[in-house]
Amino acid sequence: NVEASKPIKGTIGRSDDPEEDDRLKRTLATSVKDLAENSMIVDLVTSDFHRCAENVEVTSLHKIESYETVHQLVSTVEGDAEEFKDVLKCCFPGGSMTGAPKRRSMEIIRRLEQRDRGVYAGCVGFISYSGDAKLAMTIRTAVFEDGVGKVR
Repeated sequence: NVEASKPIKGTIGRSDDPEEDDRLKRTLATSVKDLAENSMIVDLVTSDFHRCAENVEVTSLHKIESYETVHQLVSTVEGDAEEFKDVLKCCFPGGSMTGAPKRRSMEIIRRLEQRDRGVYAGCVGFISYSGDAKLAMTIRTAVFEDGVGKVR
């Protein structure tokens, strides 16, 4: 099965003016900071995939994807994996949430933080009966516990 991850690092707002919108896209596409952050996450995801998949490759690097209100810098990493659950184990929590090296960073986080992160830095989505899945990392997530909303 070909599994894919689409790391997103780099976001800029859109403009109603077409010329300004194009300028914003060019700004994002040439942002040294955003390109470096995206490359770092691509490296982390590639490393994660190598632990559980074969034929791992970056099939798209630093592509601008445009949505209604933002442009985002997106890359794609793909690999052939026997079991989807193995990919989940290798890739979560995401390196953009833990830092690197991931295992050591998670040990430090576990020691320093007073409580479990809960859904924060996990994922939400669906896995269909046919095995297709669409998952997204949970960042800036509203959680309601005992009638009280908290943003994490």
